[in-house]
Amino acid sequence: MKIAIIGSGAVGAALTEGWARAGHDIVLGARDQSAEKPAALAAKFGVDIASVADAAASAEIVVLAVPWDAIEDVIAALGDLGGKPVIDATNPLVFADGALNLVQPDGKSGAERVAALATTGVVVKTMNQVGAEMM
Repeated sequence: MKIAIIGSGAVGAALTEGWARAGHDIVLGARDQSAEKPAALAAKFGVDIASVADAAASAEIVVLAVPWDAIEDVIAALGDLGGKPVIDATNPLVFADGALNLVQPDGKSGAERVAALATTGVVVKTMNQVGAEMM
């Protein structure tokens, strides 16, 4: 299966490693394809790197593994998802005043916000229950 993983931080790296070792075809979606993290993952696991839109367009499934404060821009960059499954591995957390904080100004969950933004995909909330070190 071809999986687009959007994000190359700890969660994106853990999912890339696991799914690449399981034999899936991985494409990393990155705003800057020459950035150190996605380039290192691509070299280590033999996966491709593409723009966020090209990664999403080429894959059967799209995985969101980005910081919460990037989610709106990333979803906008995905383009038309054509009804593809979108695995939302994010949590609505941001660092503020030296602490990790839950962001729910409108009382909606992170999954509800992602689904409202990614209207051309089918959002599935999962893979956010454990830390990357357990993946």
